[in-house]
Amino acid sequence: MDQSSMHQAAMHAANEPLEGAPNSRFLTPINRDNIAAKIKTVVMTELGAYYPLPQSLVNAHIGIRHNPALAPNGKIWPKSLFIPLEAAINLLSQIMQKRLGSFQSIDSQSPEGLDALITVPSMCCCLVPWSKLGTVIHSGGSIKFADELLNTPTEILKDLPQWSLFIDVTERDLHWNGRKVAGIFYARYALSHPPAQVQAVEPNGDQFLIDNLITIVLFENGSLDLGPFVTLNEGKTVAQSIDDTRARLEDNQGNVIGTGNLSKDQINFMIEGTIANSQQLLLPLLYLMANLDKLADHNGRKQPLTPNPEAYVIGSGLALPDADLIREYYLK
Repeated sequence: MDQSSMHQAAMHAANEPLEGAPNSRFLTPINRDNIAAKIKTVVMTELGAYYPLPQSLVNAHIGIRHNPALAPNGKIWPKSLFIPLEAAINLLSQIMQKRLGSFQSIDSQSPEGLDALITVPSMCCCLVPWSKLGTVIHSGGSIKFADELLNTPTEILKDLPQWSLFIDVTERDLHWNGRKVAGIFYARYALSHPPAQVQAVEPNGDQFLIDNLITIVLFENGSLDLGPFVTLNEGKTVAQSIDDTRARLEDNQGNVIGTGNLSKDQINFMIEGTIANSQQLLLPLLYLMANLDKLADHNGRKQPLTPNPEAYVIGSGLALPDADLIREYYLK
């Protein structure tokens, strides 16, 4: 799969709402009172389906952080990025070669190919780092997320305070793919320039060919889907990045949205709905980034987010264990 095909597939996959699993993982729907207790089960169940990729990503993260010479293109990535996308795809390809015999036989444009090359790495790049942090940020329904926040420069989102953030939105009326959203994961998702192009990149220029903020949405039944994304390396605002998404959807109506017998007006209505929902799903993060100093614990006392964990020596090697507890914060 060449770079242009991968980029096209990523744009296709991250902008098209994917069908979520219909069966609930829990007897009762996720709500404000139980989300902190259930979220770790959701994440570990999802990552368990992709074994051994999650642990391979952790091992790669530890190895490269402690031996920068192993970093892609010899350049270590920013602290706000758990691992670059090419590492996830490379590890996934090795696993699939062993299981299926041939990674090259996968059609990158087929639903199965998109799932293997886009959905799985996206899920893992977002959920694996969250499993090391265990952060839940509650956003009550009384907070007003002003649309003006969409004018935030995307550059700000390159410096998330943790590798992966999860915001509880159970008390808000947010939807994706026609379903109510209970929570949203946010993480940076980047693909380095290929080695042949590294020399052409300015010394202080962007080291990533693709640099996105991706989202994974959690539904009330415990299922997950890829949500909207915004590009971070084009010097735009979040609103402008979402407008670019609208243009891509309009230019590729037949490919991005299964048109069937829908009229053009119906298709445009679906596109506008996707854009409106994308904006609403990004606003909680934009509000958080503008109000990090107002985060509080359950007693209302200011409580800053914990920093990303560091690997520590265990036996003859290094380990980065899963979070031993869920840390809850409250937006005010």
